[in-house]
Amino acid sequence: MSSSWKRRGKQLMTAVIISFVSLLLLMPSHADPAAQAGDEHAQEQRLAAIKQYVHAQMLASNIPGLSLAMVHKGKIVLEEGFGYADLGAQKPVTSRTLFELGSTSKAFTGLAVHLLEEKGLLRRSDPITSYIPWLRMTYNGKPAIITLHQLLHHTSGIPFESIGRIPASEAETAMEQTVRALVDQPLARLPGSSFEYATINYDVLGFIIEKASGLPYEQFMRQSVFEPLGMTSTVAATVYAQDMAAGHKVFFGRQLNYQPPIYRGNTPAGYIVSSARDMARWMLFQLQDITLGGIGPSLITASHEPDRTVAPDGDGSYYASGWSVYRDKQEISHAGNNPAFSSFVALYPAARTGIAVLMNTNSEQGAHMGRAIMDIWSGKHAELADRSTNGFLFVDQVAMWITGLWGGLSLVLLFLTGKGLIDIRNRRRRRVPYNRKQGFLLGMHGLFVVILGITYILLLHQLTRGLPWEFVIVWSPASLAWAAYGSMVPGVLYLLYAFLLVTFRRDNSIITKTMQD
Repeated sequence: MSSSWKRRGKQLMTAVIISFVSLLLLMPSHADPAAQAGDEHAQEQRLAAIKQYVHAQMLASNIPGLSLAMVHKGKIVLEEGFGYADLGAQKPVTSRTLFELGSTSKAFTGLAVHLLEEKGLLRRSDPITSYIPWLRMTYNGKPAIITLHQLLHHTSGIPFESIGRIPASEAETAMEQTVRALVDQPLARLPGSSFEYATINYDVLGFIIEKASGLPYEQFMRQSVFEPLGMTSTVAATVYAQDMAAGHKVFFGRQLNYQPPIYRGNTPAGYIVSSARDMARWMLFQLQDITLGGIGPSLITASHEPDRTVAPDGDGSYYASGWSVYRDKQEISHAGNNPAFSSFVALYPAARTGIAVLMNTNSEQGAHMGRAIMDIWSGKHAELADRSTNGFLFVDQVAMWITGLWGGLSLVLLFLTGKGLIDIRNRRRRRVPYNRKQGFLLGMHGLFVVILGITYILLLHQLTRGLPWEFVIVWSPASLAWAAYGSMVPGVLYLLYAFLLVTFRRDNSIITKTMQD
């Protein structure tokens, strides 16, 4: 009996010890709640610093409205609007406000291409003529073969300036019209030999998506990409919904509402519309090892794989499928710009962090802001970007100075011309008979104005990289048109004043008599 009780006692003691140890292991340590609270407090401080930075940068960069999404380790940590969706109506931005994405749309189109390849409906190695037989281009006067892979990675040889050939259109055939603008296009380089960013590459891919899927691009993207990923507000179309932000354009330092022409044919490359809320879901999917609606991690990995067979871009990045890849995938990002909107989306896989910045004006500060936000989140210091680093604000300032110069010259010439007309009325100037000398002098004045005008036009042509003037007017600050066309005013006034000087000479006898009186 005693040995039996001893055995039972040992078993009971062992069970008690095991249970006690198990409870200790299951119970959180006393340090964990404090550490967790500390982490949460530090995160709140970082988020507060990010919001403060965004407000300051918006003020410094003259940004009317902005929506920001940030994800970290599988969670949405920030989803907030700043400023105004419509500056004129003082309508605030929210996380549901819709923005044109600009070229960050390309990542969606790139993913769609990989999805169709996985389904066996296309191959990236195929020449584009397999899907669009009439789309033929040339290199050095000879027919060129371009593959889907080369379109994806911007190694097709199609020049950047081809963006100026995209037609403004709302028609259902707009995408085909856009692609047909490339027929017989001379290529700037041999396909596959080097990188040159050309936004129209992705419009061709959008048209191929239609051919391969048998569906309109907008419908395919909605059914196969947006809905499976839970991006319920995202569309590949022009939106007139109440949640749509108004676009803005800078004009002599002020942001004004601006409705540019519609380029429906450029939707696959730059006109997908989304919100910060939906972009948060997009980034979560990019950073997590999950499958949604038939879109799995292998497709995401493929879309992040850059083409390293060509030299990198000037900033050191290699181009993937709608993404620029930096420092061996430490950052995977893309910026987007439209005439009245801009965006920046960045993924940091090692940190499992994603940042999306959406703005309702064409600004180059998105990339700076996104990276500065990541610095703040990482505990680093972030500097505000100077206004001079924003090309559009710089152009606006230069246009303001040039317009002021034309205005000053015009006032001086207007004063001198007016004074000359008063002299004619008071007979201090008399018309002289026409002679060859007059004709020569008038011709020289006219030639002077023509030479200045041609020089000015050539300078503008050089600065705008030879893009069509209609394109430049749509994309540039509104003040640029005033600076360009304003040059005609002093030119006309100068010719008028020169005509008065040459044709009407001062009557010195009258002037002498007036002085004697």
